[in-house]
Amino acid sequence: MNEKKKPVPGGRVVSTDYRSAYREEEEAKHAREFAAQEEPEKPAAPAEEDLPEQDDFVTDPQDQEEDLLEKDEDSDSAESEPTDEPVPDQPKTPASRPRYRRRYGIFMGALVLLFALVGVGFLVTMAGQGIYRVVTDDSQLRAWDEFLAPVVMQDPEPFESAADADPEMLLRASIWRTVTVNAENYTEYDELGRTMVPLADVIDSCHVLFGEECELSTLTTSEETFFEYDEEETSFHVAPFSSESSFAPYVESSRTTNEGILLRVGYVSATDEWRGDGSSSSQAERPEPIKYMEYLLKADSSGNQYIAAIRTSPQAG
Repeated sequence: MNEKKKPVPGGRVVSTDYRSAYREEEEAKHAREFAAQEEPEKPAAPAEEDLPEQDDFVTDPQDQEEDLLEKDEDSDSAESEPTDEPVPDQPKTPASRPRYRRRYGIFMGALVLLFALVGVGFLVTMAGQGIYRVVTDDSQLRAWDEFLAPVVMQDPEPFESAADADPEMLLRASIWRTVTVNAENYTEYDELGRTMVPLADVIDSCHVLFGEECELSTLTTSEETFFEYDEEETSFHVAPFSSESSFAPYVESSRTTNEGILLRVGYVSATDEWRGDGSSSSQAERPEPIKYMEYLLKADSSGNQYIAAIRTSPQAG
């Protein structure tokens, strides 16, 4: 195609002006083409037949409420209708505590149970030991041993009252108790080294052993005795005497009767191993009495027990 030649400007033309004007026109043309390429295309305007009528844009308020109600009903029905689509597994929330808390609870429960069992065992052990101590406690019986010792060592004959007992046995037992109980109080001695014991103290011992009604006699019929009575000084001169060769009491049982307390007393000989000094490993835990007697104890006006009668035991040792 033949390009149209630009009209030559009229009038006086200078070559430099023409070229300048031509160049400017070319640059302006290129600028318009570049601007047209970068400008985005505008969407085409819709045809008049596609535009909605004006009435469609105006809605009655009552119609809006009806539309909203219909939408709510549609959404409710959609939610209520079951769907065949698979429901993804939801993470299950445990109804109880987490696993570590359950383990902690089990541990604490076991610990509490263990402590409870230990406590029960401790209580049972303590109860058993208490019962054993009560059953095997012989402290009261051994206290009776000490009380009866001055009498048992005399090996008395049975009697039902102090008035029927041997007067010399009563005197000997009373003197022996006085010397053993109040030995530190006696500091006076005669020329033979015998201890001076007042008569009043011996009478008191007689009442402790055989009751307030017991009458003490100072007369003796035995030629061999460990004491001598001085009427002028109203005191006894008591020589040192050992009880190692005499009987020792061992009370095995006691029971309360309508008469009083009845003790079953064993007579332990001097050769019994139980009477050792405790230094020998062969010392017996219990003695083997050679005979038994029953001692009846009654209470005096002060409530103190005394020997009211001595009887032969119906059971052999």
